[in-house]
Amino acid sequence: MGQPDGPGHPSALDAGDEGLRLFVAVDVPGPQKASVEAAIAPLKAVVPGARWTSPSIWHVTLRFIGEIAADRLPAIREGVERALSGAGPLDSHLLDIGAFPTMSRARVLWAGIEDPRSTLAGWAERIGRECGLKEDRPLHPHLTLARLKVPAAIGPVVDRFRPFDLDRTPYPIDKVTLFRSYTERSGPRYEPLKVWSLSTG
Repeated sequence: MGQPDGPGHPSALDAGDEGLRLFVAVDVPGPQKASVEAAIAPLKAVVPGARWTSPSIWHVTLRFIGEIAADRLPAIREGVERALSGAGPLDSHLLDIGAFPTMSRARVLWAGIEDPRSTLAGWAERIGRECGLKEDRPLHPHLTLARLKVPAAIGPVVDRFRPFDLDRTPYPIDKVTLFRSYTERSGPRYEPLKVWSLSTG
């Protein structure tokens, strides 16, 4: 099921590295991302205090692993591999734009992703279990569009632009990626360490 590791910096696999900040994610195709980018363009001038994320790094996080010692990387990879054993591809699509925890007290603005039969949530739960992670909140698959430093009531502002013209065409989720996250002055950067192709058989 696994494919060769993605390109990256040698330090990602260097046992002398102080720590690796990891997460597991699936992607959303370019046309769907482009429709989200176009839909939220007018919001950027009217949502107060928002720090907007770059579409180039949009992804759907299945499980945030956090910072680990570099020598734990093989165990994490093996854990994700076990969690995905027998998993097959599925179709998803964009839902709508919303906020965590609520539109009346928003901290994160997101675009929701359909999770057929809670399959993605099941993968996330198994990844956590197989990697020995603490229990996490149930998965709500989404793209993170913006973060607000101070919770804000943005519902009335966002509602002015509904309905959003999102590309809701179904698309396949057939790969899962283990990423390393870097924090840089220009913003976060994500390096793929391992890509698993989901079996159709």
